[in-house]
Amino acid sequence: MRWGLVVALAFVSAGCANNVADDAGAMTVDAGSGLDSGAAPDSGADPDSGVDPDSGADTDSGAGSDSGAGSDSGAGSDAGMTGTGIAGALAAPDGPVDIPIDDVIVTYLRPAVGVDIEGFMVQSALTGPAVFVATAPAGLALGDRISFRATAVMTAIGHKRVTEIADLVTSSRDNDVGSLVQDVSSATDLVTALDDYANEVVSISLTLSGTPEPGGMAFTRAAADSAGVSGDVRLQLRLPTTLWDSYPLAVGCSLRVTGTPLWPFNENAQVSAWSATEISGVTCP
Repeated sequence: MRWGLVVALAFVSAGCANNVADDAGAMTVDAGSGLDSGAAPDSGADPDSGVDPDSGADTDSGAGSDSGAGSDSGAGSDAGMTGTGIAGALAAPDGPVDIPIDDVIVTYLRPAVGVDIEGFMVQSALTGPAVFVATAPAGLALGDRISFRATAVMTAIGHKRVTEIADLVTSSRDNDVGSLVQDVSSATDLVTALDDYANEVVSISLTLSGTPEPGGMAFTRAAADSAGVSGDVRLQLRLPTTLWDSYPLAVGCSLRVTGTPLWPFNENAQVSAWSATEISGVTCP
C-alpha cells in the first residue's frame, strides 16, 4: 500500500537554509529551459544538483545535518516521535526526531555527483513507501537489511528526507532488491501521485519528448513520455551529463531505465540513472 507522502529531503544551499536540496530550487540554470511546463525548473537545485533544478545545489552538498552522515548523534530530548517506520519519518515535522525504522532494505546507493550528495534509499514493500537517507555510513551495501533510528528529518524540494540517523544495525546482506522494483511504464499517475512513488526503485521505458537542458550541476535532463504518461513535461529523464553525452541522447530517443529510484523534484518525477548498466535498449532517430 502506498503512502501519499512526500519523500525526499534536500539540503537547501546556503542562502536557503544551509543546503540546497537536490533539485532544490536553485536551479536557475534549468530555468527557462524547455520544460517550461511548469515543472519546477529543475533549476532549482535538486538540491541535488545544484542546478537541476536539480541543479540547485543539492546542496546536497551541503553540509547541514546531511553532512553528518549518519550522524549517530541522537536527537535531543525534544525530538519528536510522530510514528514509526518510513511512514513515520515522512509524516514527521522537520527537525530532530526519534523514529525507529526497522527491517528495511537498502535499495539504492546514490553517489555524490556535482552538488548532489551521496546517500541511500530504503524500502520494505513493492509499493513503498521509500525514503532517501542523506548520509553515507561506512560499509553499507545494496541489499542490506537494516534497522536504525531517524534522528533528524528535513523537507527539501518539496519532499521529506532523513538527514541524521543513529544505532544502525545490519541484520543480513545480499537481499533481493529486484523483488522491490516496480515496472511503472504503464502507470498513469507517476506525476499526479508522485508522493506515492517518490524514491521507490522502478523500471520504466521512455521516449524523450523535450530538448535536453541543464539539470543541475553536472546533470542533464529532458521531458519524456511513457506508455502511461504523455505530454506532461513534469515526467523527466535526468542523468549525469557525462553519461548522457556518451550516447548522446536527443529528442525522439527511446530507452529503458531499470532498478533506480524515482527522484522527486518539487512536482517533477525524475527518472534517474547514474550508471550505463542501468540503461538499456537505446534507439535514436
